[in-house]
Amino acid sequence: MAPLIDTGIRPLACLLSEASGHRSRENIALKADSGMIAPNTVLAEDATEPGKYVPAAAGATAIGIALYGGDTSEGEVFVPGLMRDAEVNVHTLIFAPDVDTAEKRVAKIAQLRAVGIIAR
Repeated sequence: MAPLIDTGIRPLACLLSEASGHRSRENIALKADSGMIAPNTVLAEDATEPGKYVPAAAGATAIGIALYGGDTSEGEVFVPGLMRDAEVNVHTLIFAPDVDTAEKRVAKIAQLRAVGIIAR
């Protein structure tokens, strides 16, 4: 039997259910120079550039999830973002590096719930 190869978390892996049509998603811009952003990353709006999204650090308010990732080293990247009315698998979410305790992750999950994204 061939060995299994784990390629990591895949785009859309977090998605359990979403609203009909396109109500749950928006086309969003990942802020330039934010590094490599993985699929299923919990996002916040950038404080210095409204309308651009970055991984939600511990002190920022989580407001969505990047369904696809991107390398922002050469400029902003547009991806579909899950922004409302959805259920996600909490075990597949990617958090900013400083969201490193259970308490901080619970806070991010509560912030997502406030915009209608329920983590199960």
